[in-house]
Amino acid sequence: MSMQPYILLCTVGISLKSHLQKRFSKELAEYMPADWEEAARHIKRLEPQERSSGAEINSIDALLAEEFVAARPEIHFFHSDTDEGRDIGGLLKRVYELRGWRDNRVQLHEVEGLTDDDPKLFRTRGLRNLVRQLCDRIRQYGPSACAINATGGYKAQIAIAVMIGQALGVPVYYKHEHFTQQTIIGFPPLPIALDEALWRNNLGIFETLHQADDFVSINQFAEEWDEKLESLVEREVQEGETFLNLSSAGLIMHENFRDRIDLGKVEALKPARRQEAPRIGSDHFSAKQDEIRNYMWGVIRGNPFVRTCRSFYTNPDRPQKNDFRLSRGQVMGIYSDGSFSAKFWVETTAASDEQKWLAVDKLRTWGQERG
Repeated sequence: MSMQPYILLCTVGISLKSHLQKRFSKELAEYMPADWEEAARHIKRLEPQERSSGAEINSIDALLAEEFVAARPEIHFFHSDTDEGRDIGGLLKRVYELRGWRDNRVQLHEVEGLTDDDPKLFRTRGLRNLVRQLCDRIRQYGPSACAINATGGYKAQIAIAVMIGQALGVPVYYKHEHFTQQTIIGFPPLPIALDEALWRNNLGIFETLHQADDFVSINQFAEEWDEKLESLVEREVQEGETFLNLSSAGLIMHENFRDRIDLGKVEALKPARRQEAPRIGSDHFSAKQDEIRNYMWGVIRGNPFVRTCRSFYTNPDRPQKNDFRLSRGQVMGIYSDGSFSAKFWVETTAASDEQKWLAVDKLRTWGQERG
């Protein structure tokens, strides 16, 4: 018999708000600590399946009754970045503490940007942060230990939760307030496969977009862009220039595959038997050729596993951040002095995708130490 999930990840809405306002005849913002304690004790006395107990409690009780999760799971509530979200999250935590969930077995997680006041912020940051936080907990405890209850909160969260469940092998549950024949429904993991080859070939783009706090200019990926990535990014045009951000689906793909690379277990990179002088394209504008060549020489001499470097792209008008990343399955470097940018392939002794990622990690460390 398979183990029941003992970590329950729950999205949180404000379905309790209207009941509390009706019961206590005042807005949540007027509540004092004693009011919240009274509210928690009141809800604790209600039957968990009473509609006035709220969607979160209704659905958790259904999961327990159907034995879809362990008898007393550790509960993680993910609430919105709003005063009401924080209030309801705190109230739910206190209710379950009163019901016997002791020793920090109920935890709260605020999802930055998850607010309906700003639709753009909600889409580009709130949902992405929800993905990150759910994936972090699944990574921490393991997919077999977790279940997701996507009943509470914004409807978009249900789609996000289902995608995460399919990608990471975690069951997802949902309870609609009008269900009569079935108390709760499950979305079990399906035998689907994400395109790992697409991810590996464009790992540098995924990682750059993953690390960015906001949209990134598509010009950073000149000569690299793969049209197959279109369904995994969101586009925004500002003053005629296109900017990109990972969509929730793209972020889920990256979180899924990124965890599979454990650099600590990758075989060490062998030193190159011979290091050769860097090669620079004859079409690169002459004013910066020596500067580009000198930087590539530094890469070669500073890293024994590098055989040589060869430049393939320059832009005299678009500076970028110095970096190394994987692009189309190869190690690529970016150099800029703040006035232009150049891109170059780095030939290394790496014999596998994992070793190439290790090479990127070492080159990034070298670049940061070099300043």
